[in-house]
Amino acid sequence: MNTAIGYIMDNWDKDFSVAELARYCCVSESTLYHLFSRELGQTPIKFLNSVRINVAIEQLENSNRSIAAVSALAGFHSENHFRKVFTGITGVTPL
Repeated sequence: MNTAIGYIMDNWDKDFSVAELARYCCVSESTLYHLFSRELGQTPIKFLNSVRINVAIEQLENSNRSIAAVSALAGFHSENHFRKVFTGITGVTPL
């Protein structure tokens, strides 16, 4: 579990799949999902998105970057998807 969390924390800005993460951790995808659910109460993707949203929050609070720029910096390929994930996690819009 620590290996997966460490990998996500070190690579949040890169594109990788749950399958790649599972291979890196030498477990099956289903085992990885089970471990995340049991230990963190969320999926690996939700954990990754939480890390990315925390980066975005820091950037929005401490820089003059646009939402589009912060969205891209945080690893989201779509500003719309970023807004949806941001609102889902924080309960407010990125504005």
